[in-house]
Amino acid sequence: MMADSAPVLADAEARLGVSPAALALRRFMRNRAAVLGLLMVLGLALYAFGVPMFSEYPATNLKVTSKLPFQVAGYPLGTDIAGRDMLVYLALGMRTSITIATLVQLFVIVVSLVLGFIAGWFGGAADFAISRLAEVWVALPGLLFQILFIVVFGPTVLNLVLSIALLGWPETTRIVRARVLQVRHLDYIDASRGLGAPTFMIAVKHVIPNLLNPFVIAISLGVPSVILSESTLSFLGYGLSESQPSLGKLVGISWQYIQAYWHMAVLPALFLSLLMLGASFFGDGLRDALDPQSS
Repeated sequence: MMADSAPVLADAEARLGVSPAALALRRFMRNRAAVLGLLMVLGLALYAFGVPMFSEYPATNLKVTSKLPFQVAGYPLGTDIAGRDMLVYLALGMRTSITIATLVQLFVIVVSLVLGFIAGWFGGAADFAISRLAEVWVALPGLLFQILFIVVFGPTVLNLVLSIALLGWPETTRIVRARVLQVRHLDYIDASRGLGAPTFMIAVKHVIPNLLNPFVIAISLGVPSVILSESTLSFLGYGLSESQPSLGKLVGISWQYIQAYWHMAVLPALFLSLLMLGASFFGDGLRDALDPQSS
């Protein structure tokens, strides 16, 4: 019933003369799960970037012996076996995970826009080469590729981002290519081409705005899988060092202490789950808001 009513509701709203952006925002705000997801992501991001700046116990403070949550004043989430404040250490791990996910998606955005536009706009040999490369790339064993990449080039932030991002561009490139094929012969684009407008200006002014909805949906829905990929690599020991902790890294290095110090593994796993859940709710809500026919 909801799937049938969503397009009808969207058409009725469009006839009222409301802008597409306002309609999308209105549909998003009606979705309680989407709003909850947005609040979760914003709250966790505020915690990740705010707490380390204002805490009186930096993560390098190793003077306190390992304590469970609420056992000692000033350490509500306890400390790890090295005496680091878990409240701050978890925030640093959250910040790393969010930063890596953001950098991965930025890389995917740039690569997908460039390759997808070239394939869809110029066609021919360029389209054939990019499409075949995407098909071959999708067939690569993802986790094995990421592990080998980290082993060969080293566990730095840049290499971790590249190992994940290099597997994410084919799907979004196909989305961009398909959309470019749909819009490249629209009347106003043909008119711009006939007037001698540069290809770059046509792409920026006319083509890219037509890509935003499906592209934003694909990028937002890909965030949880990026977070999971980074956490999996870190849990397996192929992530960053303890001086640059991520949530997956914290779970991986703390699992052996779970019987005596359960909070060291459970808390980062809980925060990781909340981050992925919030990102998933937000992505689903954004998809429904920008493309109501998908509901």
